Amino acid sequence: MTSKTTDPFETKLSAMSIIGSWTFPIWKEKYPNLKFNKNYTLSSPVVPDNMKNAKNIKTYAYSKGIVIYSNSTARQKKAAIKFMNFVFSNPKNDVQLLRTTSLLPARDDAASNSEFRNYFAANPFMKVYAQNRS
Repeated sequence: MTSKTTDPFETKLSAMSIIGSWTFPIWKEKYPNLKFNKNYTLSSPVVPDNMKNAKNIKTYAYSKGIVIYSNSTARQKKAAIKFMNFVFSNPKNDVQLLRTTSLLPARDDAASNSEFRNYFAANPFMKVYAQNRS
């Protein structure tokens, strides 16, 4: 037996949902009336009771891995390193990645880095993820 599944928000069967930063472009299209801190909010996921007094709990991580195959030629390895240096040398590249994918870059300072200020001003819900990045 098969049936069409829908988003619990869509059917009003859920008061909460565990989501990721990639959810917001979908919500923007699907639920244009949702407004952060007006009719929905975000919070960090719950943690075990034995962590309730812990400091600096981080609950969100989405890092990307880079692999250079050992059997790559010296030229290919050099090109890969050059590309990585380009991508990771300028936070503006990370902001562009974030704008394009809604995925936070693998950096600890996104919430405080001035390059991200305009993005987070326009997308304050994403700052919650940046502040909870591990």
